[in-house]
Amino acid sequence: MFNIRLAHYKALVMMLFLLLTTFQALAQTPTPTTPTDTILLLRDNQLVSVASSAARPVTISAVPMPLGLETFNPASTEWRIWSANIDSSGRYLYTIEASGRSDRQLPAATRLVKTDLTTGIRTVLSDRNGMFTFVLSPDQQQMVVGYYDGEFGVAERRSCVLEISTQECREIPLTIGTNPGYWIDNQSYLAYGGGLYIVNATTGVMESIMTPQVWFVYSAVPIPNTRTILINADIRSTAVSEVSHFFTYDLDSTSFSELLYRPLNQDYDIVEGYSFSPNEVYLLYGGRQMALTEFATGRLIREFDSVLNYGWLDDNTLIIQGALDQATAGILRVNAATGEVTQLAPVSASNGILLVP
Repeated sequence: MFNIRLAHYKALVMMLFLLLTTFQALAQTPTPTTPTDTILLLRDNQLVSVASSAARPVTISAVPMPLGLETFNPASTEWRIWSANIDSSGRYLYTIEASGRSDRQLPAATRLVKTDLTTGIRTVLSDRNGMFTFVLSPDQQQMVVGYYDGEFGVAERRSCVLEISTQECREIPLTIGTNPGYWIDNQSYLAYGGGLYIVNATTGVMESIMTPQVWFVYSAVPIPNTRTILINADIRSTAVSEVSHFFTYDLDSTSFSELLYRPLNQDYDIVEGYSFSPNEVYLLYGGRQMALTEFATGRLIREFDSVLNYGWLDDNTLIIQGALDQATAGILRVNAATGEVTQLAPVSASNGILLVP
């Protein structure tokens, strides 16, 4: 009888131990988070949310977000947001805020601010004059910052690499265009300034990409998750009426190849902007007018009359702030696999800076 009771006692202890172990494991297991389907518009000191899953235009909601502009400047000085972006988690908002000039002129005073949207805490990362844009690194620990070095009309566009944790910005000795650079990985980025350069973000060392002399390079962008650069260039010896070319450059073999297709037509002869889908299957390219294509073949999926901002929610879902045509404009959701376009918000409700976490 004693042995039977002892056996039952041991079994009960073992059961309690297993239950306790299970509860501890469950407590330590992170709760899966549901992906958000919300995109944001930044208007003055408010974030406006738009549900990207809507089947038809929706009423957008304004969420007050104090930016604390009044705490950084005299009451007589007007500050406004010049450029903005949000990190992939949707928690941190980065803004360049300008003061002292009209929106059509170079800002005399600027500051680059990081705002924690969960706490409202703002941190000034830089107060350099003349900043106009920035590009976050993939790990969001650094950014390439573009700024005007000098007064309006005679200033050159320069750049520096800002370490967010230390707030130190390493100067890059290069005159840039409107975009300070495209990140290749967390240590290096592609820059264009009278030529193509691979810049080491840690050391500032620049390596030139020697393109053929007969090329006139318009722009270039790294193909995500590869060691390959996509280049848009014209060949000087060709007829003026011809459409420009797409080339690729392999960083490891240092070799060039021409794609099997060119930009669609002369409307896209000079490509100013690019956006690859996360899986690199689709490519949006162009200037103010843009084309969504299948990258491997160049097959056209959709053309957009005008595009102000854009971002990808996933491999197949593109968000456009602009116009498909005269009838469909505002905030648009595009299914890249099918070409279907859904208007999420009309033009009257879509002003602001589009942010896609």
